[in-house]
Amino acid sequence: TFESRAKRINRYLKQWGATGFRSPLMHHRLDWLHSLDIAYDSSTFDTDPFEPQPDGLGTIFPLWVERKIANPESLTANQENQISDRRSAISGGKSKKPNGYVELPYTLPQDSTLFLLLRESSNAIWKEKTAWIARQGGMVFLNTHPDYMDFKGNGNASSFPISYYADFLQHVKESYGGQYWHATPDRVASYFVGCGDR
Repeated sequence: TFESRAKRINRYLKQWGATGFRSPLMHHRLDWLHSLDIAYDSSTFDTDPFEPQPDGLGTIFPLWVERKIANPESLTANQENQISDRRSAISGGKSKKPNGYVELPYTLPQDSTLFLLLRESSNAIWKEKTAWIARQGGMVFLNTHPDYMDFKGNGNASSFPISYYADFLQHVKESYGGQYWHATPDRVASYFVGCGDR
C-alpha cells in the first residue's frame, strides 16, 4: 500500500534533508501525498496530453493542496499534535496555511517529450510558452532530464543537444532579466505559504 511506502519515502526524505517530492512518470494521487513529510510536490503539470496520466491541473500557478479530514471531531489530541508538528517542522514553524502542501506543476513541456518523443529540432516551443506565461504573471517551471542531454555532441537518437537547454536559459536571462525570480522549488513553496522571502 502507499501508506507503507510513505513510511519508507519519509525516511529517505529525512535522511536526504529533502522537503519535496516528485513521482516517476508524473503519476499522482494528490490526496495520498499528505502521508509524506513534504512542503511541496511537483508530480503534476498544467497540461500535457503525452503523460501516462494526462489529467493536468490547468494552472500555471502554485496550488495549495489542503489535507481534508473527513471527521475532524474523531481526531485524538495526539493525532492533532502529530499533524501540527509535521506542518511546523516542514515550514520551520512559520506556515500561515492549514495542514497541506504546495503543488508546483511543471508548465513547460518536458525535454524528453519535446525532443525525443516529438523530435522537435529547436526550443522555440519553450520560448513561446514562456512569453505567454510571463504575460499572465505565472510560474515557468521546467522539468529536465540531464541523462537525455548530449553533453559531448554524439548526436544519438536517445539524447538531445545540450545547446537547446543552454540557449533557452540564455534567452530567459536576456529577454526577462530583472523581471523574474529564479528560485528552487522549496523556496517557492516557502514563499507561497507565507514564511519565506523572495
